[in-house]
Amino acid sequence: MTTFELDDSQRAAVSAAAGGGLFRIVGAPGSGKTTVVTEIVAALIARDGESAVRILTPSRQAATRLRDIVALRVGVATRGPLARSVSSLAFEIVSAEQGAGFTARLMTGGEQDSDIKALLDGEIADGTDGYWPASLNADVRRLREFRTQLRDLLSRSRDLGLVDETSATPFAALTNLAITAQRDVAGSADSESPFAAWTAAAQFFTTYRRLVARSRAGQVDPAELVDRARNIIESTASDAPRMALVVDDAHDLTPAQWRFVIAWAKYRGPVIAVGDPDVTTSGFRGGQVTFLDDAGLTWGPTHALTTIHRQGGVMPALLGSIASAIGGGISDIRRAYPAIPEPGVARSLPGFELLSATAASPAHERDVVARYIRDAVARGNSYGDIAVVVRSGSMAESMVTYLNSMSIPTFSETTGSPLRDHPAVWSLLNLVSIGIGREPMTASLAQELLLGPFGRLTILDLRRFRRNLRKAEIGSGGNRLADELMLEALTEHGTFETEVTFAAPGVRWIVETLRALRLVADRQIDELLWVVWARSDRETAWTAATLRTGPAAVKAHELLDAVMALFGVAATSLENVPTESADVFLDRVLGQTVPNDSLTPRATSGSVLVCTPAATVGREFDVVVVAGLNEGVWPNTRPRSALLKANELPLVHAGIDQRTIDYRRDVIFDEVRLFLVAMSRAR
Repeated sequence: MTTFELDDSQRAAVSAAAGGGLFRIVGAPGSGKTTVVTEIVAALIARDGESAVRILTPSRQAATRLRDIVALRVGVATRGPLARSVSSLAFEIVSAEQGAGFTARLMTGGEQDSDIKALLDGEIADGTDGYWPASLNADVRRLREFRTQLRDLLSRSRDLGLVDETSATPFAALTNLAITAQRDVAGSADSESPFAAWTAAAQFFTTYRRLVARSRAGQVDPAELVDRARNIIESTASDAPRMALVVDDAHDLTPAQWRFVIAWAKYRGPVIAVGDPDVTTSGFRGGQVTFLDDAGLTWGPTHALTTIHRQGGVMPALLGSIASAIGGGISDIRRAYPAIPEPGVARSLPGFELLSATAASPAHERDVVARYIRDAVARGNSYGDIAVVVRSGSMAESMVTYLNSMSIPTFSETTGSPLRDHPAVWSLLNLVSIGIGREPMTASLAQELLLGPFGRLTILDLRRFRRNLRKAEIGSGGNRLADELMLEALTEHGTFETEVTFAAPGVRWIVETLRALRLVADRQIDELLWVVWARSDRETAWTAATLRTGPAAVKAHELLDAVMALFGVAATSLENVPTESADVFLDRVLGQTVPNDSLTPRATSGSVLVCTPAATVGREFDVVVVAGLNEGVWPNTRPRSALLKANELPLVHAGIDQRTIDYRRDVIFDEVRLFLVAMSRAR
């Protein structure tokens, strides 16, 4: 982060906030909001001690990025980190209330998706799915997108306080809202009206909740945890110590998180909320874009930061032009952006380079990005100071793959792939699955295992292996095809030793590993994974590779991270269900289509970051490449939650006539906000 002296508006904001009370501070990107947050915390700790204040953020990633910055500025030892996510603080509150025996763990998105998939598939198989509308038939309910929208509807229901955990019918409020929407908007209450899916979803969520209570005892949904913490705050107000909260990126809080903050302000201590509704990255997921409109508290005067420090040249004016395309907005923030200068004046302004490029295809676009990164490095920039911002995690994955193939060290925190899709994890899981007899070896599986990170055959090695098998078969008077011979060599006991003496070492390793797994097929998943991992030499090879630099080192880090994550998932699964069989674990993980969050640290120094706009929040770079600005991609104007209409739930809950809402306009505003975030990361 760039270091600079506080300007007048920053000093005024720090002074007012440090004086106590409820304050909101707003500022455009680059106006020094993080610096102000840091200075407020330093002032309060200097005056009242280290326990007087904590920073609250919407996400763990944001809290992690702030911790070192604030700790270095404060310069004193503290009990626990100064920056916490809402879920982290909620967990601490619930843990303190429950006592030393509280061992709950937050449920990940991947685990939730896996459970929902299993329940949906089970209903289809059992024929107990008749309550769903005909428009949401079995084929629709098998789609990943349907599960994504179902999870979104569940999350928004919790955020809006529509779930009563103490009731036998916890989702009755959602059912009632469905009836209201059907009658007031759709004009009917029949089973095929647009909002009938909410009634069906409420029934599904009730069953899902019972399933989770049985199979994931000790795990809790993050939104549920936040609500439990809020209830504790409200019921133990007189006994709790006072502590100020500085809420960074307040515009990205969900309604449930914002209710938590309001409860804290009423019963636990002052709140200073810092943000800018123009740069929210979670509006389409229910973020409080208009957090400044909250009337639940008596706020002091709103303080605006009036000077943009991060960018120079024409860039602040350009960012102001982008922000002006967003409906609403705060005039105090918009005034911080200078007017767009005349073209001749703009060209003469020092301090910033702004380039654009077009490409004929996605492949050509990735090539253009790679060339620009190389040029930037040749001009003196380091790889670690370069970011490529894309609209979605799936785009990040293809960009990372291409840039690494071009010998540009690259990593991503936001790829859209589940753990099972990583080559090392896929190989480990499928070796175990075949070894214990869960599924048979097929020709395609055999080839992928032989070519994977454990078999390590090249295409040429594989062809030579198959050709020699075929040659030996013909020489013995047989006429079987190479696929059949390859399967026999890998799976039939004794074949490899007696007939396949010419194969690469990777073939022998797979044969012997499958044999070792067959001998311990009744063991649990952690032991089976260890059998495979311990027999390989990949730990030594990959660890040695991480000590070097370049794309090979980055790849080795990714491989080790993936293996560690898999062992972590296996350990957690057995902690939750100690008797879980390997078959059940493999069914769940191999069927999972949502990536799990990972707490594993990653070695990323000296690598280009490829990420979505949300992952750039709180960061800045010397070079920013905004890629994929294509109609239909970014901006992505497709209707959100078209199947389940989760985006309309807050409107029905608030009693707003949806017929007066221009959804496409709101979607475009969200897309422009993401673009503004991406463009404002350059310094």
